[in-house]
Order: sequence, then C-alpha cells, then structure tokens
Amino acid sequence: MKQFKDYNNIFCDSKEALEWLYKNGLSKDALVRTSSPSLLFDKGHYNINHVERRWSVGDFQLFQTSINDFVKDIYTATYCVDGVSREQSLAVSIAALVFHIKLYKAACLTELDLVEPRLIVRVDGVGGPNGNNMNSPWESLLSVNKNIKTITYRLKSNKWSILTTQGLSWISRYRIAGIGTAIFRLSVKMWRYIPNFFIKKEVIILFENELVIETAASLALKGVALKYAESLPENNINNVDLLITPILSAIRPIVQRRLSNWITPGLIKTCEKILYNDILEKTREVRHWRSRFDPYFNKVNKCNKKVVVLSNTLLNNKGIAVAECCRENKIPIISTQHGVTYEICSTHDEMSVIHEINLSNKLIVYNDEAKTYAENSGFNNSNAYVVGISSRHRHTKLKDIIKHHHAPPIVFVSTNLYRGNLNLSSTWNTDFDRAKEECALVELVFSKLPYAVRYKIYPEENRRYADRDPVLDLVDLHKNIELYDTKIDMRYLISQHRVCVTTKATSTLSWLVMSGKPVVFINSKKDMPLTLDANKYFSKGLFLFDDDDDGFYENIKEFLSQPIEIIEKQWEKKGKDRALMIKRFFSSFPSGAGRRAADMIYSDYLK
Repeated sequence: MKQFKDYNNIFCDSKEALEWLYKNGLSKDALVRTSSPSLLFDKGHYNINHVERRWSVGDFQLFQTSINDFVKDIYTATYCVDGVSREQSLAVSIAALVFHIKLYKAACLTELDLVEPRLIVRVDGVGGPNGNNMNSPWESLLSVNKNIKTITYRLKSNKWSILTTQGLSWISRYRIAGIGTAIFRLSVKMWRYIPNFFIKKEVIILFENELVIETAASLALKGVALKYAESLPENNINNVDLLITPILSAIRPIVQRRLSNWITPGLIKTCEKILYNDILEKTREVRHWRSRFDPYFNKVNKCNKKVVVLSNTLLNNKGIAVAECCRENKIPIISTQHGVTYEICSTHDEMSVIHEINLSNKLIVYNDEAKTYAENSGFNNSNAYVVGISSRHRHTKLKDIIKHHHAPPIVFVSTNLYRGNLNLSSTWNTDFDRAKEECALVELVFSKLPYAVRYKIYPEENRRYADRDPVLDLVDLHKNIELYDTKIDMRYLISQHRVCVTTKATSTLSWLVMSGKPVVFINSKKDMPLTLDANKYFSKGLFLFDDDDDGFYENIKEFLSQPIEIIEKQWEKKGKDRALMIKRFFSSFPSGAGRRAADMIYSDYLK
C-alpha cells in the first residue's frame, strides 16, 4: 500500500502511528512535526522536527506572563455589557484563558501551512476521565487549507490507568484520612433519611477536598445537616446566546491585538472563530448546569432553614452555574483553598481568574500568604479567612504501623506532568525541554548515588501523549533506581522513605514538608519557580538547590550521596527556620483547621 507516499510534511504525536504510516507508504524522508517527547528523543531513526521549536525561553516567558493582563481585559469588557452577570463574565474570561492552549500551538504554524499539502495524524485511544485529549488542534487551526488530509489511527498500545488506592491497606488509608473523614461520610448518609422539616441548619456540599471534609465534619458535630447538592433534568431557561453578539463585539479589539502579537496573519480569523466558538460552548454548558440546579436552589431558598454551600474550587462550568444560582437565591458560598501553589509559585498569576475566591462569599485558606494573594487576585469579590492546613497533611507525619523494609531510603517525587493539549502554562519550557531536564536529573544525579532510589511518577489521570514517557525508559536502564508507576497519591507513601526529593512549586511540596521528613527541593527557574520571598525562606527551612547555579548537578549529587543519618541531622538543625517557613507559606496554625473553619461558618452564617 502506498496511500501516504505523496505526503512529505506531517503532524504526528505517536510513534506507533508513525510506524504504521511508514508501512503504508510514507517516505522515511517525510518531515514529521511533533510535540511528543518520545518521538523527539528517538529522532535519530526518523526525520523528526520539534514543532514547538519557535518557542525560545524568552518568547515563552513573554507569552506566559502576559496572559493574566489579557484575561483581565476580557473580563472587564465582558462585565460592561448590559445584562451580563459577574458569573457569565468569569465564564467568558476562563474560555479566553484556556484558549491559550490552542494559541500556543497556533503560534507554531507558518503561512505555508495554510496552503501547502499537510497530513494530520490523529490517534484514537483511551485518554482517561476527560476523554481523548491526545490530539493537537491542527485540523481546526488549518481548516482554511484545502490541501490537508486528516487520518485517525487506532492505538494498539492502549493501556491506561488512573489514580487508585488499590494495594493500600485500610490502615494506611485511615492513617491519612483520620476520624474526621469517617464522621463526614456517616453524617452525609444519616441526613439522607431525616425529613427536611427537622433540619434548621444545613451545609450543601458541591465539590470535596481535604479541608471541605474536615470542616464539614466539625459542622456535623455541631448538629448541622450535611447534604450533597442535587441536580435535576435540564429545564428551559433564557437563552444566553442572545448576549453573545454584544460580548464578542466588546472583546474583539482585545482579541485581535493578542492574536496579532503571536500568530501569522493568515491564522487570525481562524483563531478568532475558534475562541468565539469556545466562549459560546462554555456559556451554553454553564446554562445547561444552571437549568439543572435552579429548581433545587429555588426550593432550598424557600425552606425555613439557614443554609450555606461548602465547596472546593468553583471555577468550572458546574461551579459557575451553582454560584449564580446561589447569588440570586441569597445562599452564601464558602470555598476552600485547593492546595499550596499560588502563594509560593512565581508563574501562577495566569490562573488568577480561576482562583477559588472569585465566586465565593468567603474563602478558607491555610496561611496569611495565601490570604494576601487571594484578596489581590484581581477578580475576587470577597475576602479570605485563615484556618491552617488540613489534618490530612499533618497525618503524613504519623508513622505507618506496617513496616516497609524494602523501600529505598530516597524517593524522587516527580512533578513532571506534561502540558500536551490539556494544561495551562506556569512554565517557560516545552514538554520536550521538561523531559530533557527530568532525564538529566535521572542520569546525572540519581543513577550516580550510592543508594537505591525510588522514582515515583506523577499520578497522571488524563493522558497527554500516546507513547510511553521517555524518562521512564531511562529510569528502567539504571539498576539502583526503582520505578514506582502505580498511580497512588504520594501522601500514602511518604512514611516508607527517609529523604524526599522533588521539584517545581506545586502542592506536592506541602505534603512532603508537613511529613517532617527531610525534603530536598529543586527550584526549577523556568518551570513553576518559587517566588523570591519563598526562595529566601525555603533556602533556610529546606535543602534547596536552584537548577541554574553553577555545578548544580554535581552539588545535589554530592549532597544526596552523604550518609542518610548525616542528612537527617542537618535537617534537624534547620528546625527553627523550617517552623517560620511553615507558618508563613504552609499553615498559620499548628492544628485545628476544620474546627476553626466550622466555628467561623457557624458563627457568621448559621447561628
């Protein structure tokens, strides 16, 4: 078969699909343009071109750091349109934020791509809870090109797993969850069977996280009913499409300026259309959820009882709809912080529009630094209340009664989650650059240590690429490195190790720090780096290594090659500095977060 012999320029992110193309006539000389780290690492066997090579660190930095101002302009322009609510303005702004995933890829294209023959290879396979997101948006971006051909290859290597607790003992799970989780689960079940006329105070749970569960459990002990929000079949509702035309007119100059700065002129109209369709789709989805929750919250509002909604992050379609329902029915919403990240990461501003505080009447946070950041996000309409970090974080300090003699003393907790077609930026690295930096750590540091090391993968649930991560292939080559690729959250495994190593300013760090184990933190200056203030405190409270320092790899290798006892003694000497660091950037109080949050909610909203 020679069906692909006439194509010499293709887009493909799958090694398996590419091998199939070669068997069906594709020339080995054809230019293969890809974002796939796996293909780019194996480019000696193919004519591979990094499709994202136009992104220098400087360009990427300018692109990423300018997103927030653009989104704020979109929000302001949308909110000024008559009849558009705050919630609808946020929905439009979030669509504009997420559109940057596609704009990033659009910036990789040239005018020739709009006219010359191109073959686009899509893959069909299991993609995780959010479906198949392994395909870049080349087909829609190049829709004006009459010489494109798109084919779909069904993956044979199609195994994929998601986050699990299988293999963990009940004791290990309970050690982290604690009695508060049991109280929460039992209370929710119990209140299902109690008639509404007996309920005078009620908390409605929309989305859970550690602090929601802990707070709700404390409220249950005060006699407050706990129930999950209920949605009903979709009903007719006013069509938001009527507002789309004035919204698009208001934001068009802002959009066109943004597009002209980053993409070739021939793509501007296409990208405008894609963004406007994304906005329409998002507002319709919010309306869909609004129609399902309206009857429920209207009914709640008519009941003779005090009610609040308690939730984790609200800035998704369902949460935006609920927030609008609650505002119109005068039902307060309390949201909780979703992990330690924005108060320590210097590249997190682009996501200000999806901050928890933007749709709640009160945000419960871990520390004063998080409060300050939240209240200055630029989109907020309320204030934050500091309660400390969740008890689940603190439970990582408890010993596991199950002995793990086989576990390596050092664990590298990888936070290497590729962007693919799903993630926002918070980085100035391409996925290929991320893979190269991760491989350098494996090759130049962990493989050289006199100890066994566990490489714990990030428990990625939504698949970015069809092929196996090349970093894992490298890990497999080294006898002293144990690959732990079961998708179990690291919080359940910390107790098995003596020293934890991680990188990037993510919420993973909070679990490691609160465990009390020695933490070696690699500050990646181009990929979710620390703020300058956090860097100052972390350099005293942790073992911190900046990856742009001279001799970085040799320095961290020498440090980790010390006897583990020596590392532990050095860790103990940092105790006072670490306490200051924890109070400022992790938890303002030593304990009692759920109780403190429940007392505030009860006093301010339910008394």
